[in-house]
Amino acid sequence: RTRATPEADNALRRAVLASRVRAAVPLGVARVGGLIDAVAFSPDGRYVAGGLKNGTVAVVSSMVRPGERARVLPSAPLSPDDTCSSLSAAGQVALAFSADGGAIAAVNGKGWIQVWSWPQPTAPATSPFCLGRTTPPAWSSLTALVLSDVGRPAALTFASKDAVVLVQGDGRVLRWSWRTRAKPVVVGTAERQI
Repeated sequence: RTRATPEADNALRRAVLASRVRAAVPLGVARVGGLIDAVAFSPDGRYVAGGLKNGTVAVVSSMVRPGERARVLPSAPLSPDDTCSSLSAAGQVALAFSADGGAIAAVNGKGWIQVWSWPQPTAPATSPFCLGRTTPPAWSSLTALVLSDVGRPAALTFASKDAVVLVQGDGRVLRWSWRTRAKPVVVGTAERQI
């Protein structure tokens, strides 16, 4: 007899979610995009958030009914002066609901974090850092950073109602207070790269 592992349970949840979100987010809808990179369930199990390859985050009821549509969260304003927002279409790598279900966080493939209030989302709070840095990267170093895996996120979770923790592929663990938008703090490192 085989025992279920957390990894197997997670894989099953992702497969079920992907089928539900695909039903609610038709692949032909250009505004929403199509392929899902990351998923997260709300703590009460009522909602499922999906991070799409085009950088969009959509939320749908976990009990999708025929014809029901996903709710696309508002996009962050893009600015030519903000290197990180220019990389917003890097696809969402990780998503998380806060413990009380009152916020949703997403991090894209370049380490740019967005946090929305839920269930009444407005424009997200966005991190002023990305690409493995704790300060905004300079345009002059952008090409090398974008082409590398430096700062590639591995996991994202809420540390509290007001802060998220990002584990990067290089093992660094960053804590960012999204309500105050303070500079992120490196709070530790993993023993090996993730």
